[in-house]
Amino acid sequence: MKISEVAEKAGLTVKAVRYYENVGLIPKPARQQNGYRSYDDSVLPILNLIHRSRAAGFSVDECRELIELFNNPARHSADVHELICQKVEAIEKQQAQLEHIKEHLIALASRCENNEKSTCSILASLTK
Repeated sequence: MKISEVAEKAGLTVKAVRYYENVGLIPKPARQQNGYRSYDDSVLPILNLIHRSRAAGFSVDECRELIELFNNPARHSADVHELICQKVEAIEKQQAQLEHIKEHLIALASRCENNEKSTCSILASLTK
């Protein structure tokens, strides 16, 4: 398959497929005589895994771990489960951090007079 075909089947852009190849998430494909990439069907499950994992918030390195597990016939489902649980924990920490930032911003905004004067309590608070 040409890169455009494999990209379409995986729901990705050609640019994304090239990127995943360049960072080593998928193996380099064979090249046709004209230099075009030639993929076989074995790359589709990996590209699907990458696409869905990235949509779920996994980083490229986290996708690499998932691919290693996918390619390991001796893997344990507990290992995959652990990666998912770690991701959930990381998201919960991010949510807590974002909630703290939100509360801080709301507090700053509540101190603002919100008028046409040049004095600004928000900038004053941020520069203390």
